[in-house]
Amino acid sequence: MNDSMKLRIKKFELLELNVIRITLNDSSVYTANLDSFKNVYCYPNNITDWMDAKIGECKIDIEWSTGLGIHLDQIIELAIQQKLAS
Repeated sequence: MNDSMKLRIKKFELLELNVIRITLNDSSVYTANLDSFKNVYCYPNNITDWMDAKIGECKIDIEWSTGLGIHLDQIIELAIQQKLAS
């Protein structure tokens, strides 16, 4: 089994509107700006909706009450791309 399939979200922080930091069960930490998801119809567009987030049942995504769910792989990929671009 691929080790990446064992990764789970241990905790997360909503640093500001559109910016999230996740810590995984292997202690790795990723910070990503999720602006690229803004065009999704269920994206939380205000701070109240943004702050209403939780770790999904399987601990592989972050879910908002608006219906948005972003998988940890998507967050990791964005974090790496954004770090390389800076």
